[in-house]
Amino acid sequence: MAKGHVLTVAFLAVLVSCAWAADSTSSLQSIQFGSHVYGPEVDPGKLAGHIVIIGFTDIEYEAPYMTTCGVMIPARRCHRCLSCFERFSKWQTDFEGQGLAAVILHVEQDINEVKQACIGMDARCSVYSGSNISTFGELPHAIIFDHTGKRVFRGSAVGDTVFPALRAALAKAPFPPLAERELTGLKSISDSLQNGGKAAAALAKAQAAADGKDPVLADEGRFIVEKLTEWGKSEIEAASAKKGSDPQGCLAKLRKIANSFAGTDIAKQAAELSAQLNKDEDFVKELNASRVLARIKQAEREVKMSYGDNDNLTGEKFQKRNAAVFSRIRNDVMMMRKKYPDTNSLTTAEAIANTYGLFD
Repeated sequence: MAKGHVLTVAFLAVLVSCAWAADSTSSLQSIQFGSHVYGPEVDPGKLAGHIVIIGFTDIEYEAPYMTTCGVMIPARRCHRCLSCFERFSKWQTDFEGQGLAAVILHVEQDINEVKQACIGMDARCSVYSGSNISTFGELPHAIIFDHTGKRVFRGSAVGDTVFPALRAALAKAPFPPLAERELTGLKSISDSLQNGGKAAAALAKAQAAADGKDPVLADEGRFIVEKLTEWGKSEIEAASAKKGSDPQGCLAKLRKIANSFAGTDIAKQAAELSAQLNKDEDFVKELNASRVLARIKQAEREVKMSYGDNDNLTGEKFQKRNAAVFSRIRNDVMMMRKKYPDTNSLTTAEAIANTYGLFD
């Protein structure tokens, strides 16, 4: 990645193994990654210059407790930790263009169970196995490092303060495609893009400077036009790469590119690829299947939120408690088998159903 990238190491939901000394989280280098579990892999040695947000979670964190009425409530899934997966995934998607990468480091030792949690929560990050993160006291926890490597936040991963801290760190970082050069006269263009500005407006301003008489501004303008054009093309390639595994994400990314580059050749290329994909029978089949899969994942979230520590997922009691949800999942899988066979989404849907023995 280019210097200055913003990495949200928390929806790379990188479930990380950590060896803690007294406040060993003061530097990014002190955090060690364990075994890769889910999502894109992250090279810790290439995080310098990025913004990194790391989330620490434990889906089994809510321990059994006794109510004031003397009723024992069994251990359950940590709703806050599960919501952390969704939250970091949204940030990963929303700020991908600004170089954000989200990573979650998870204390859970059962790798298969963690994988199922990631699939069910539709995690869009990298996940690594983790251990011994109890020193935080309360989970889920988050740490943010800015693009200089300075820790700028440590606190709750689902509280009200983490997102403003993340936005502040993002705003201070250079826009990744332009980070290899320190801009002076046209720095405002980089700042605007990093804060969500449109690429089309940036290109117009840069081209005007490139055509101007000021040699410094003209040089910077040519640099920006070149780099933004390269970036736009690479974003189209990245969107195309998702067409088999994430067709909805593919189209959403193409729409985002077309909107940001509106009125340019990049926007035209993005729109043409989108139109071409929507005429491709295999893509449309995968797209429709992915929409049903999204419904299945949403249904499974309801199940995950009701987990008890000692639940037998295929047992009669658990099946009865979730009968209505399982009926919806079973019907959707059966429909997918008829309408969308041989799709990636069906394979994932069947894996979810098999977790609960719905077709045994």
